[in-house]
Amino acid sequence: MGIADHLLYRWRAEQQQAECQGRTRQSIRAEQEELARLRRENAVLKQECDF
Repeated sequence: MGIADHLLYRWRAEQQQAECQGRTRQSIRAEQEELARLRRENAVLKQECDF
């Protein structure tokens, strides 16, 4: 299939973690992406306040 083994293992681990939390892998990933975006935005706002 051309997919690296480590990716398959990571996807499987993410799916199992999501199932334990009663959520989907996509919802967890979306939440993580939003958190990263908010952290970046927060860092920018802190820099602006320092000036």
